[in-house]
Amino acid sequence: MADRGAPAYPVRGSNPELDIVVGSFETDGTGAPVNTVGVGWSISAPSTGVYTVTLRRSCTSLITMATLADSTTNANDTVRTGDENAGTGSTAATFTITTASAAGTDANLDGPRVSFVAYMISSDSVR
Repeated sequence: MADRGAPAYPVRGSNPELDIVVGSFETDGTGAPVNTVGVGWSISAPSTGVYTVTLRRSCTSLITMATLADSTTNANDTVRTGDENAGTGSTAATFTITTASAAGTDANLDGPRVSFVAYMISSDSVR
């Protein structure tokens, strides 16, 4: 019997031209995210409240989404994805995740977990 407590990575779609990358990190009130979970990606923090996720390869199309855990100190804090770049050749796909305070200003929130999923499509035939 499989160990249900063990993470199953990588997550794969039923179509071989679809690769699904999932991950999460905790914001720490500073520019550097902590407690990252998942494989096939890395993260940097180029500016306040903005995190750049770099995936392991390029693709034809990239679709992303992110959520913010309910454990935020303010229920009106938000998260959004943007700047999706499928990359080309040896240049890996990237996208940004931005966290914002209740006032709508990009902010390094202190403590909530950000979870994301990225759908990497390798062919125009599945778009």
